[in-house]
Amino acid sequence: MLIRETKSDARFTGLVIALLLVLLIASPTSAAPIFSPVSGSLQVTGLFPFGGLPTLDIRGAALFAVSDVALPPTPLYIMDSTGGQDPTGSVLPFGNNQLLAFDNVSASGFITFDFPNLTVNGSILTVPGSLFIPSSFTPAGSMVALATVNPLFYQFQQTAFQDLGGSNFLAQWGLTGIQAPAIPEPASFAMLFGGGVILTLVGYRRRRR
Repeated sequence: MLIRETKSDARFTGLVIALLLVLLIASPTSAAPIFSPVSGSLQVTGLFPFGGLPTLDIRGAALFAVSDVALPPTPLYIMDSTGGQDPTGSVLPFGNNQLLAFDNVSASGFITFDFPNLTVNGSILTVPGSLFIPSSFTPAGSMVALATVNPLFYQFQQTAFQDLGGSNFLAQWGLTGIQAPAIPEPASFAMLFGGGVILTLVGYRRRRR
């Protein structure tokens, strides 16, 4: 009887290990899109007046290649309303917080940057940016990946710091990358579910003894 139970336990343990291995192999850690810079630049400028609230501005034009597990790499264009042709603010008023986004089939949206909720870590500035796609446009390609997570986090490296006199300062940061939080894939959910089932079976088997 003891030998029979031992063999049964071994078969049950082997089944559990096999199921865990299958779920682990089939389950990548994330499905977040990857944004790779190709050309151009986006720049954040901050004006810090003495005794007053700072004013932040974003402008420029940049091209990214967007990779996603469900889509082939596609281009993504992000730019201000002047196409990045007004770095001094002579046309687009200083204090801009919105950029245009275009995919490879001309569907467009607006990215609004949440400056009040930015974070600073040394010389690194991280700004949340949320995409809005008008109902008149049908997103495709990179716009689908861009809309996968809202907001995305745009990371900037400080490039300049200028004393304007009178305790007024100006700082600038250039975009270095776009980060998307990891999104569990369907297989990951399956792994979590499968793990729960396994624990339930183990508990049931122990109770029967």
